[in-house]
Amino acid sequence: INLSDPTGELSRVFGRLYSEGKLSERQMSDLLFGLDQLFGPPIPGKEQESNLRQYGRIATYGTLLVDPTTTLSQLYDLAFMALDNRLRDIAGTVFGKKEFTLEMAGIDPSLASAEFRPNDSARLKFIEKLTKNLLKSVGFTQLDALMKETNLTVNYNRYRKLSKLAPNSKGFKKFRSEVEFMVGKEDADRTINDFKNGVYDSPYVRELVVRKLLETQPVTVFEMPMAIRKNPNLRMWYTMKSFIIKQTNLINDRMISKILSKTSSNEEKRKAFMELFKLIFLFQLVGFPIDFIKDMFAGRDVYPEDYVENGFLRMFGLSKYNIYEIRQKGLG
Repeated sequence: INLSDPTGELSRVFGRLYSEGKLSERQMSDLLFGLDQLFGPPIPGKEQESNLRQYGRIATYGTLLVDPTTTLSQLYDLAFMALDNRLRDIAGTVFGKKEFTLEMAGIDPSLASAEFRPNDSARLKFIEKLTKNLLKSVGFTQLDALMKETNLTVNYNRYRKLSKLAPNSKGFKKFRSEVEFMVGKEDADRTINDFKNGVYDSPYVRELVVRKLLETQPVTVFEMPMAIRKNPNLRMWYTMKSFIIKQTNLINDRMISKILSKTSSNEEKRKAFMELFKLIFLFQLVGFPIDFIKDMFAGRDVYPEDYVENGFLRMFGLSKYNIYEIRQKGLG
């Protein structure tokens, strides 16, 4: 995207909308500012991440992620998938054929998230390649791709089933409102028909299933703070944080904010509370066996009561050990 090219397709669309009165001067200004933040060049003199910071960032991934127990932690994604999908469908998708792959979604299977995206420069390529190979050796890359493709496929199949419901049914109406929110009312019918007819390569179909994945997975650069795009040297300070920020944001948007909102109806608060309770239960259901297996791998003692507390704390990126460390430092 070349924002300075007045003959480009994007500029022509802006010009047409502005001349038709569909964009005010304020909207035009806001739009150009936003596009410059997303697609514009980095801050002059800060186009590249420094060698020292890049080394520290890559070394952090290598030392923290290259571990079988860390690899198993990716299975916690199943709890979030189960918020909208049946456990039976998820299990069948994990072990069955993937109807919607990462390649179909336009996502690099070897890239866990935008946070891990390597620099464009040739510096430290050896360390990046070594870390990448180590992540493959412990199964981190493979399990990450499996969880993402399970998310894409199970939601794709769910949307297909919903698209075939009777238009007057409660389930269809809820599905249509979700579609309208994501692609707009103008394209809702086209999107629903594409799901119904199995047009998996439709851009509308891809929009829905990928956006569902992005609720908990920071796969694209748009899921990262704009300050990092403008100043790559800040990437090191965001290391290992994007996943939990996305997940905590989802919990807040879908549940906490509605429960605490003064404008939410009693029914909305009830549904949000029940959904939060369901997520807590799912984290217990998924987390208990995973924590047990991780302790077996690591040769640690087994404390079942810790698994229960971790199941709740992990929704917010914490564990009982984190709380213990905080107390030891006199902070709580």
